[in-house]
Amino acid sequence: MPQSTRYRRYNVPRGDGEVLIDPPTSEFRQLVDAARDRRRDHADLDIGGRSLGELCRSARQSFVTAALDYTTSYRDASPALRERCHNASDVPLLVTGHQAELFHPGVWFKNFVLDKSSRELGGIGIHLVIDTDDCRSPSIRVPTGSVDEPLVETIAFDEAALPQPYELRRVVDAATVQSFADRVENSLHPLITNPLVRRLWKEVNTQLDACNGRIGWAVARGRHRLEECWGLDTLEIPQSLVCALPEVGWLTAYLLCELPRFTQDYNAALRRYRAVHQLRSAAQPMPNLATRAEWLESPFWVYTPARRERRPLYVRSVSDGLELSDRSGWSAISSANVAQMA
Repeated sequence: MPQSTRYRRYNVPRGDGEVLIDPPTSEFRQLVDAARDRRRDHADLDIGGRSLGELCRSARQSFVTAALDYTTSYRDASPALRERCHNASDVPLLVTGHQAELFHPGVWFKNFVLDKSSRELGGIGIHLVIDTDDCRSPSIRVPTGSVDEPLVETIAFDEAALPQPYELRRVVDAATVQSFADRVENSLHPLITNPLVRRLWKEVNTQLDACNGRIGWAVARGRHRLEECWGLDTLEIPQSLVCALPEVGWLTAYLLCELPRFTQDYNAALRRYRAVHQLRSAAQPMPNLATRAEWLESPFWVYTPARRERRPLYVRSVSDGLELSDRSGWSAISSANVAQMA
């Protein structure tokens, strides 16, 4: 594709009710057909001993089945959606996602586009709950004061804790969580009466036990249950559960085995982007993957329940395979064979 198309500039809409959808929904069917053609054209590509075509078929079914199982553990899915899930290899998959947090209408809008477009295409819409990102500040900014003298107040939905991925972040103070909707409603009054947070937070609180105290999962489930009440017929699944699928493990192992080539191509693409946009900072739009002596930085984070902060995952070749490390105390040895690693 020409650079003018690959590196387009986007402007955030400023007017009330304005939206930016690019590519436009009118082109979605064409894009789905093009993706299907690419998948067919490259079906024989070898991915660590498995063909791309076979890996895609297996991954699609595993992904859809896991998303359906997860979603129906707390809300329903229509018979029509269930039927499409049983034929996942033959229908389009439309996937979006966002962090497991309270997000604003500009982000939420994606879920409504997802529902409408997946219905029109006869496909399956899936929202990824990105619970591998850090929960840094368990609070939101709420308008208060008056129309003539507006103010903004920060209101916590849980007590603060050290940043950690949402999949590990449990409720710290149950009383703060329980009282969140009351405190937001009090702050909004009299600017807004009967705010949606009252209804949302009732759903969130009912999900906390089933989520084993994961506040991010509960927030996502509460929002998704509201969407069901409004007629949206989509699936959801946390990214951490997707990462546990065997096909993802296979692809991850293949990437780590091919990391020298991947790093070279990845960094070259960043250099081209910076040249086109005349960016001088090596941190924009994101840093290069680093090379430190024999260690190569991978595009993955590593964290554990014992040490919850995310650290870059580094890889190097050793005599009996690959050594994985955060270069600050944690390491593991894996076979350099994709099948054995996966």
